[in-house]
Amino acid sequence: MAIARHPETADRLHVLEARAAEVTDLGEARDIAAEISRIRNAAAEAGLRTAGEAAR
Repeated sequence: MAIARHPETADRLHVLEARAAEVTDLGEARDIAAEISRIRNAAAEAGLRTAGEAAR
């Protein structure tokens, strides 16, 4: 949900996921996985902050 609120980030995530499905270079695969992880972690943290703020 948090990713969907940021179309540029959502688009980047989709590009990365598509590239991950076809990449054969291990180093590039690791870079892609790391960037996907950063995007998802940031979204999760934003969701937690939002939920915490709503609970107040």
